[in-house]
Amino acid sequence: MGLIRTTYEIITEESAAEGDVSERGYRDEEGTEYTVDEAISLLRGCESSASGFHVGLWYTQYGDMDMYTGEYENISYHLSRGGWTEEEERAIYEGVTRKRDRYACGSR
Repeated sequence: MGLIRTTYEIITEESAAEGDVSERGYRDEEGTEYTVDEAISLLRGCESSASGFHVGLWYTQYGDMDMYTGEYENISYHLSRGGWTEEEERAIYEGVTRKRDRYACGSR
């Protein structure tokens, strides 16, 4: 088992024009504990931070525009260092990228 920490970014029209985000921070700085299978279920449909495996990847769910505010919110899931073995991180990467199109990121 290992921890997954969650961060967010809010993008507005103004911040996008500046090439930045308007707000970013942690949703879950302490992290939540998951098994490898639970992590794969959570992260299916997310985009990994790299096209190939390496230790320290994170996974992002890109949000749709909020029809009321015009903002976009992206959520990123970070495998906490020290909580996962390299083999577990590789298994998560392979499980997520193989089934990416079948599941929604962030849903269990």
